[in-house]
Amino acid sequence: DMIMVNYKGNGPALNALMGGEINLLFDVVNIAIGHVKSGRVRAIASTAPKRGMGPLGDVPVMAETIPGFELVTWHGVMVSPATPHALVERINRELNGVLQRPDVRERFGASGLQVTGGTPEEFGAVLRRDYDKYGAALRSAGVKPE
Repeated sequence: DMIMVNYKGNGPALNALMGGEINLLFDVVNIAIGHVKSGRVRAIASTAPKRGMGPLGDVPVMAETIPGFELVTWHGVMVSPATPHALVERINRELNGVLQRPDVRERFGASGLQVTGGTPEEFGAVLRRDYDKYGAALRSAGVKPE
């Protein structure tokens, strides 16, 4: 049995873990990796689709215990719906250009992030897929928006 403890962000939650206030934390790799590398926290499982993805190396993945389990987080850039299409296209083109730079890819990779880039339409498809996937799970569990 576990009791969920809510924190206002990753930082306070990580501090609680390192301070012994809590025993377990689900966190994102790019926030926790420095503490994992320093030995202050230990990664015992990853939500990646398979071992060896990202900086956690050979840490077991949840799918080894729960077949089909995968929880991948993403970061994206969003704008107001009123933003002119030409500006959206320019922002997208410029950001994709930056994401192709080797120094940027290396820095993101060192933080555990995989760089993909793409079009606004591709990102919209990711949002719809995740909404459908996680929305169904949350609704079936009776979770209500707050």
